[in-house]
Amino acid sequence: MACLQRQSELSPSEERDRYARSQKVIRTNAKILGMEGDMDLQFLLQGGDLLKVRSSKWKKTRFFKLQEDCKTMWHESKKFFKSNQTFSLDDISAVRMGRQSDNLRKNTEEQVEGRCFSIFFKGRRKNLDLIASSEEEAKQWVNSLQKLVSNMNNLSLQNRTEQYPYNSGGYTVKIPPPATGLN
Repeated sequence: MACLQRQSELSPSEERDRYARSQKVIRTNAKILGMEGDMDLQFLLQGGDLLKVRSSKWKKTRFFKLQEDCKTMWHESKKFFKSNQTFSLDDISAVRMGRQSDNLRKNTEEQVEGRCFSIFFKGRRKNLDLIASSEEEAKQWVNSLQKLVSNMNNLSLQNRTEQYPYNSGGYTVKIPPPATGLN
């Protein structure tokens, strides 16, 4: 079994460089999405605590945040070896306000209706049922997620292939042009 190594701490100058690269990635991806300076995008990038509901007994507070690629949501997990703590906004089919899912109707009280929302995914993935700390915060999460998903869906095909040219490591992904004929 391989040993886990603790990551070394960065010097202040390395931390500043990392932050500057991160901000450049965010600006580039926000521009591609047509959301430069958008408050909804900034809200999702800042993130926040939400109560994740699985059953009447399993309700846990988790921190959710949009990654710098502007298309992946990350959430905190208490599981030590949890490998998939992210989901792509491309996988979202709908974000709905209120107790719209069977799980929320069954496992929450009517009083929290305005604070609840659900993220419905394409395919067989389970819904993500969440409760915000206030109705205003829940509306902000729902509106921001709907806006970002809508903007992603409205990107032209060319923008989709060019989207997200950078990641936190500074790597560029090149997509070869399609073949135009038989050789």
